Amino acid sequence: MDLRRQAVVDIVRMMETVATVREALDATEVRYAAALETLRTGGPITETLQLSDAGASRQMLTDALQELQQARHAARRVMIQLGRAEGQTIAEIAATWGISRQLVSRYLSEDVGQASDGAPDLVVAPDTAS
Repeated sequence: MDLRRQAVVDIVRMMETVATVREALDATEVRYAAALETLRTGGPITETLQLSDAGASRQMLTDALQELQQARHAARRVMIQLGRAEGQTIAEIAATWGISRQLVSRYLSEDVGQASDGAPDLVVAPDTAS
């Protein structure tokens, strides 16, 4: 897959994960509002934690934020690589993104489709229906 097409795929993925994070935050807010009311009315902390489903809420947010971080990294990496392929200098890319030239160089050394931890990024097949 060429860099431009991969950039589109990665940006779409990032937008989808933003929506997932928003949903996780909204669900957590509802749970915590119920828990807050229990605390305000003198309810026991055990009941409060059960109402907020504290463990599941924490895990849901952690998972959603981790997925967002991975998607953001993949999108940033491919856009930086695309900028370089289109002739931008490392310094220009760094200035555009507000990051160091060293970080730009690290992004450029990563393979598209490979996460910074070495695990493959999710690569979505292009839509072939026309």
